[in-house]
Amino acid sequence: MNIMNLIGKPFKYGGRGPAEYDCWGLCIEVCKRVGIVLPDINTPDSATLRKVAFLTAKDELFKPLERPKPFCLVVFEIRPNIWHAGVVLEDCWRFIHIARKRMVVIERIDNVQWQRKFKGYYEYAG
Repeated sequence: MNIMNLIGKPFKYGGRGPAEYDCWGLCIEVCKRVGIVLPDINTPDSATLRKVAFLTAKDELFKPLERPKPFCLVVFEIRPNIWHAGVVLEDCWRFIHIARKRMVVIERIDNVQWQRKFKGYYEYAG
């Protein structure tokens, strides 16, 4: 799977590509490239509404995993009411994501910064 052309793309709320992404838009694009069609969950600008939208979709459309699997989602709580998602890569110790004021990057899941905010791994069940 070729994801390297996503690296460095800028963040934009509601971004669904190909030039700009938000974290959910990037998850949709990465998963699409491996044949997984994620629903486009509306992500309003309000942090609280984004969290509620994600939690509702998470409970209805995703099943929790005890361990990461290639191309599952990894979810973090950045701050109260600020949730963030990325896609676990094939090696299961790195993930691709984008965050506000950043560009698309690949990082290690076991980084202390991410482990403190870790909420779980999820597989799309839709």
